Amino acid sequence: MPKELNDEKFEDFKTKFYFFVNKLKNNEYFSWLSYGDGEFSFIFDKTSISNREIYYPNCRKELIETLYNCKSPGLYLSTIIEGVGGKDYPNLIKQAKKLIEKIGIQKRHDARLFYELLRWTSLGDIRYPPLTREFIETLRKKELVLIGGRYLKVLKEKGLFKEFKLIEIPTLGAYLENDRVENEILRYGKPAVYCFTAGITSNIIISNLHNKLKKSFLLDMGAFWDFLLGIGPRAVSQWRYPMLKNILKLEFYVE
Repeated sequence: MPKELNDEKFEDFKTKFYFFVNKLKNNEYFSWLSYGDGEFSFIFDKTSISNREIYYPNCRKELIETLYNCKSPGLYLSTIIEGVGGKDYPNLIKQAKKLIEKIGIQKRHDARLFYELLRWTSLGDIRYPPLTREFIETLRKKELVLIGGRYLKVLKEKGLFKEFKLIEIPTLGAYLENDRVENEILRYGKPAVYCFTAGITSNIIISNLHNKLKKSFLLDMGAFWDFLLGIGPRAVSQWRYPMLKNILKLEFYVE
């Protein structure tokens, strides 16, 4: 068995996974921020690492302020420092650790949790599909609101979810829509799981709305949906819809 798939690493992954999923199941409401290479590049390099984002100085300022908010109860910070991806960005990680230590954030989680879940599922480790299936089935039992691009409508068209509300954002320059998105979420206001796929602005909106929505979860999902169905700007070509049918064996609402 490859080193990455050994029992010790899997047990560590399960601990991280069930910390998150059990809170969803038990209605222990929280907000989940995710700081990966994109967020830290904005903060330290003052640039975007891809053409999916536009650099705005105010966005950098708000991202840093959001880190300071992570001392609030129920607002969890996940970073690539805790995940396997951190080894790919040594200089970025060094700067990130220094900033987080300065702020005084003691507890952090793995920002690549969702990515690793689908990665090992797609690579054929038979221990991961049941976890992916459990996570999706947990979401299916909740009132669901997705904040992201129009392409997310395919999640309903493909039958993964029977119903959800979609609050659309532009693929490029989503930061300029933050006020509109926040106001739309507050107007909707129902207890729900609010899943954000809004790039680096997800963290800013989640931080601003933390504790303002009753009985709700606010989660930065990163590119989870893109990877899951092979759709959207961050899709990975080998992770396609057949993976859901053949590996996850989910029951679909539409065929």
